[in-house]
Order: sequence, then structure tokens, then C-alpha cells
Amino acid sequence: PFKKLPGRLIIELAAWVIFWLNALHPSASIMPHQSPHTIVTGRKIDYNLHCRYKFGEYVQAHKDVDNTMRSRTVGALALRPTGNKQGSHY
Repeated sequence: PFKKLPGRLIIELAAWVIFWLNALHPSASIMPHQSPHTIVTGRKIDYNLHCRYKFGEYVQAHKDVDNTMRSRTVGALALRPTGNKQGSHY
């Protein structure tokens, strides 16, 4: 839908690529059973949490909730996983 990707989307795409390059362990690694992400942070990537959305996929994200009848979600693009234990996404 874009003739040119917005600058912020290019930045997030680069961060997404770096996240997944570090999340997967290369075959010629110093520790063959751990990814660079796991070595540095001590946390493993969980497929069910961190692979829910593709880059740029349309999602309904929550926003500040109050006790009114106003909408509690807003349309957004999923950019990348945050890498935390809960599996949140930007």
C-alpha cells in the first residue's frame, strides 16, 4: 500500500531482522545449543509467545482503559517482539 516505506518502519524492520538473527543459533557457534540472544540475556525465545504476528501485520492493540463505553483497542501494525517473558510486541 506504500510507494515508499516510512522511515520509522524501516528502522523497526532492521530491529526485527537483528532480533531474529540473534534469536536463532547459527550452526558454527561457540555454543551450538544456545542462540546469541539466550547467551546474552539468559532467556529463550518461545515460539507461542514471540511468533504470534508477522512484521507489519494489522492488529488490535489495547490502549488506556477507563470505565466508559469508548473503544478499548486501536488499530496498529505489529512491528516486532519485545523479547520479554510475556511475549509482548511493539
